[in-house]
Amino acid sequence: MSKSQSSLEDRVRHLERMNRLMAVAIAGATVLLLLGATTEPDVIRSHAFQLVDENENLRAELTTDDEATGLYIHDETGTVRIGIAHFSHGGSGVALHGPESKGAAVLYLKDKGSLRFFDADGDVTSQVPQSNE
Repeated sequence: MSKSQSSLEDRVRHLERMNRLMAVAIAGATVLLLLGATTEPDVIRSHAFQLVDENENLRAELTTDDEATGLYIHDETGTVRIGIAHFSHGGSGVALHGPESKGAAVLYLKDKGSLRFFDADGDVTSQVPQSNE
């Protein structure tokens, strides 16, 4: 075997070894990137989160703005049926609404607490504590 053939074989072996090392390095980097892309973050920040059903209808939302921070649960028609909120004026409440927002039970607290029940027309049917009117 001539010296040039031996040198050529050495060079091919070296190139093959380098190709294997490059393939391993690329595979390792790809795995690390994929792991990094699928890792759950410790904190998710947003001004609103929305939950939609299989038809993309809004079913729940968690929102915050200058007026309130709240969690709202919607029925299949999109009507808010349950609302839990803290308002910028300092009050907080939980409201359970009837179909098409007709009728409700509202628990509210700001300084004093109250529980009020509304009929389908929006009139208060009873409340605790009783009104002084």
